[in-house]
Amino acid sequence: MNNSLKLFAVSLISIGLLAACNDEAKSPAAGTNTTAPSANVVTSSDGAYSISLNGDFKDKIADKAQIAALRLPGTPVDKVTMLQLAGDEKTGDMVYGISFEFPAGAKMPPIDDLIKQMDVQTKSMPSVKNAQASKVEGTDNQMMYSMENSVGGITAYETCRMAVTDKLLTVCVASQNTGDKARLNTMIESFQVK
Repeated sequence: MNNSLKLFAVSLISIGLLAACNDEAKSPAAGTNTTAPSANVVTSSDGAYSISLNGDFKDKIADKAQIAALRLPGTPVDKVTMLQLAGDEKTGDMVYGISFEFPAGAKMPPIDDLIKQMDVQTKSMPSVKNAQASKVEGTDNQMMYSMENSVGGITAYETCRMAVTDKLLTVCVASQNTGDKARLNTMIESFQVK
């Protein structure tokens, strides 16, 4: 694979990692109701994928430029194809998805290579802890990754799923309530390519 394609793949992975490292963390208020409402299936604006959400998420795709500037710095806003928030724009739980078209004639590296690149990226980022990446069982074109990151001494959790189709699709669920990993993982496992 040529170096420009490797750089392209690593830069796409880095967008998600940068978002994780720039999110401010906040614990839920005492007495907050943590009972999750029933799941709601949401489809990306390009129709390429869907995910089932548990929580009081609201569609914020119309506000993606403002929210991406605040929570996903460096993300190409025109590539954001899903944006859901539960809570406020600065600290609420967030689900975001990104769809990238491949450059003409380009092919993405195999998922196993992307997992190796993810490992290298996360090890070089001091604020990222407990990063894990793995191939999605039963697929040859999908991976899942998760991490904890510390910003200002407070930890946040993010879990993502990436699929290589005719596009590179990535969807992530981020929460500053790090005790809620099971709910976030359940949501990300519901990811479906259309």
